[in-house]
Amino acid sequence: MAILTDSGRTALATAVKNSVLHLAWGRGQSWWDENRADVAIFGDDNRAALGRTNVAGVVVRTADELNTYAAGTDYTVNVVTGVLTRVLTGAIPAKGTVRVSYKTPRPPETPARTALFDEVGRKKLTECRYVIPNPESGSIVMTTGRFDPSDVPTPHLLARTVFAFNEAPLETIRETGVVLGTVAKPNVPPGQLYLAPGEVVNPGILLVLQYTSPIVRNGATQQSFESVLTF
Repeated sequence: MAILTDSGRTALATAVKNSVLHLAWGRGQSWWDENRADVAIFGDDNRAALGRTNVAGVVVRTADELNTYAAGTDYTVNVVTGVLTRVLTGAIPAKGTVRVSYKTPRPPETPARTALFDEVGRKKLTECRYVIPNPESGSIVMTTGRFDPSDVPTPHLLARTVFAFNEAPLETIRETGVVLGTVAKPNVPPGQLYLAPGEVVNPGILLVLQYTSPIVRNGATQQSFESVLTF
């Protein structure tokens, strides 16, 4: 069985490090992490469909919202399909109307994605350097572990980008991605670091994708993103 060697992984990291790298950010989908309140009416089949699929935190109340029905006793919910089923022995009347509050969580990232859902812009990486894992006392702390800077090539790259105050002010950011090989349009000045979608002629290859909790931009803050890419 063929395997990718450690030196091969380091070679891949080096090839990426020596390429044109940007961090793209986008709006994602407006319904991610949305809190919703809908009216649902049970049909002849004792089922009621919510307005969304893949739901969480479902609470079902009477139409006047004065009383709360009990999950398992009065109804069941399929959180994948977003369908409520009335329990026949429960308190919800046949063909009854209920008020339902729930949340629509962010979906998991999928490796099949080739672009952000709704890109706002992209910026050339502020820093891209080799790092090495140091689980006990690494000076660079990430959600994936601790790392130290490395003066020799490794299969691990720290990618860091700082967005300026005036870049995408008032936008809500829900997704980011490291992109390899962005090509700007010919009329874009060579030293321009931040690119709007309309200034890109070739978006390149999406290497890393991450969904985030909503970040509401304003003109008074910079925004920094860091991640470690492991090959």
